[in-house]
Amino acid sequence: MAMRWYIVQSYSNFERKVADAIREKVI
Repeated sequence: MAMRWYIVQSYSNFERKVADAIREKVI
């Protein structure tokens, strides 16, 4: 269960970084 939570947290972090990178390219 803890491992699953860790994966979800990591994925959310990764998604946020990707979104920031896309915003930087657009601007």
